[in-house]
Parts: sequence; C-alpha cells; structure tokens
Amino acid sequence: MKKMLFISPREPVNVAGGGLYKTKRLLAYFREKFHVKEFYLTESSSVSQENIYQVKINDKKYQPTLANLIGSYIEGVPLSVYRNTPEDFDSRRFNELASWADIIFVDHFFMYQFVPDSFAGKIIFHEHNAEFNIWERRASIEGNILKSLLLKREAKRVFQYEKKSALASDLVFAAPNDIACLKDAGCDTARFATTYHLGEDSLLNTALNNFHGLENNLVFLGGLDWEPNFNGVLWFLENCWDTLRSETNGEVKLHLIGKISEQQKVQLSEYSGVVCLGFVDDLNDALSQAKVFICPLQFGSGMKVKNITACYKGLPVVTTSIGAESIEFVDGENCLIADQPREFVDAIRSLLDSNELCAEIGANARAMSEKQYSWEEMLNSMYLEIIK
Repeated sequence: MKKMLFISPREPVNVAGGGLYKTKRLLAYFREKFHVKEFYLTESSSVSQENIYQVKINDKKYQPTLANLIGSYIEGVPLSVYRNTPEDFDSRRFNELASWADIIFVDHFFMYQFVPDSFAGKIIFHEHNAEFNIWERRASIEGNILKSLLLKREAKRVFQYEKKSALASDLVFAAPNDIACLKDAGCDTARFATTYHLGEDSLLNTALNNFHGLENNLVFLGGLDWEPNFNGVLWFLENCWDTLRSETNGEVKLHLIGKISEQQKVQLSEYSGVVCLGFVDDLNDALSQAKVFICPLQFGSGMKVKNITACYKGLPVVTTSIGAESIEFVDGENCLIADQPREFVDAIRSLLDSNELCAEIGANARAMSEKQYSWEEMLNSMYLEIIK
C-alpha cells in the first residue's frame, strides 16, 4: 500500500463549506486506499502527533490588510500564500513526513508552499478553483478603480503561482471549467485530469418536496465567510429583493444556511423577510421547507457544491451563469439561469407561481445529478489516475 502525505488548509471537522466537504470525502476515501499522514494549518495551537501535524497560522499575517498585501509583495508570493504562513513551522518535522511519503497530495493551491524541492515522489495537486479567475472576476465588478487594479495585479500573481505549481506536479485535478480557464490563460494542462466538487449525496435518498404544501421560501446554502457567497447574497438583496417582495405582497422569505458572522447578521437584518438559520442540525429538514434554491453568484470559480447539493435534494435552482459552470445544467429543463436582476426575479416568480414547474425542474435536477455526479465513480476515477 502506497504512503500518502495529505496537506490541506484545515482538518475537515465541523465542515462548514463545499470545499471542506470535498476534502472530507477525499480524505475518507484515501484512508482506505493508502497509508495516510496529514498536515494542516490551524487557528488554534500547533499539534504534532504520529500521523497528524497541525501548525498554527500567524494571526497577524492572516488578516487581509494593506500591510499584509505589501508584505506579500516583499516576499514575492500571492497574498493567499502569505496569509497562510505558519507562526512556528517545524520544517524538520514536516520533512520527516515528506520523506516517509511516496505521494504528496496538495489540497488547495497555497499549500504548495510546503512541498519540499527535494521531494522525489509523486506530487498530486488538487485545484478547488482556478484561483486567479476569482480575482479577475472580482476585479471586473469592483467600482473603485485603484482597488480594481490591485485585484487584477493579484490575479496575475496568483496565476503565475498556480502555473508554476501545476508544472511542478505529476498530476493536477481540477473541475472542467477550471481546466479550460487555466488552459486559455496559458497554463500547460497536459497533466490535468478532471474532478468534480460534489455535494451531500445522502439527499438523493430523501423524499422530494411537496411544493403544494410549502410557503414561498427561498433558500441559499453556503458560508458567508466566503466572499463570493456574501457578495452574491448582497447583490440579490440589493437588486432583486424589494421587487420580489413587492410583487409577491411580501409573502416570500429567504432562508440563509451556513456560517454567518454576528456583524453580517446585523447587516442582513436591514432586509425584511431574511432569516439567518446559520448552521442547521438537519440539512434535509431545512431544505424541505423551501420552494426555490437560489445561487446569485457574481464571481467565483470551480464547481458550485451548493448547486449540486440542491439538485440531489430535487430543489429547482435559480442561478447565474457563473453559478452554473461545470454542471450539466440546461436552462428551462433542470434549472433556470439568469444574470440580470429583472431576469432573476422573473425566474423565481415563475417557480413561485407554479408548483408544477417547481416539481418538474426539481425532479429533472435530481435525475441529472444522480446520473452525472456520483461520488463513488469520481473517487475511483481519481484513484486510478493517481496510481498510474
């Protein structure tokens, strides 16, 4: 049995987002196929055990401040790499783990900073997103010219880091849209293989919603500590919510599931009808109260786990083109895609006004996700690529 060192930003416990959920499922599978030792960053105290080494991040560097941006320029690394610099990194301990391993699995681009130049084994690089594309898209919607320029500059630095990491790897896993995006930007994708970022597939075994008996509840799933999520929710509230509430006589509510800070709750409380559920004990129960799942992302990259999860549940999804990327969505058949506020409102209205359409779109979404997005098939495919 091969020996794998799995390195990732956070140990996948208390899972609060799609990326960490993917990490959790990968790790559980790899533990069955390889001898696995693990390395993580942590916000609490460092831990060094036989099979797990966790090192505390530098609290001051982790803050997304101008001083840290300047610090990243001085050190010649992207801001995300700089921010995830450990406070007290024991290179000797890490090198012991690396020398033990046949394979290093790098989960997230900024973890590549830890791969020793001297490592002679196989390096597997797992891209959760084409990270530079997130920065580019964020820059495209930024109204402040100076900030937009800084974001574009950071996108270029991130791309160079991703490109260099990909070239140094024996195998790179990425979602189809990210492979295409990186290739178009000039990255050699000859060593790339397809992976998918999937959701909570246990929902496939739950009953479909009885839309006739439901109130006009919308639902969004995702941690608001992830900027694309919070930005998307605010875009929806600022550009669509008042119109939608007015046209439904105030009978529509928006349920938000996932990590929400106290400061964000105060900001969201300004909007009538918004319910901050936060973390929920039973995801199926929470989703069973909704008629429509919304994903109003304005920027981002990769495959949106939240949308796959909604499809597994059989909820009709209204999403933007960015939210639909890499998923076998067909507008009007198994989802509704809208990018402009009026179109987004109309798409939601069409579902709220027709329980039959909700049931049809939702059933089609579940059928598509069950056929196309199997965890077992995807994980087995990744394993076969790794052991080639």
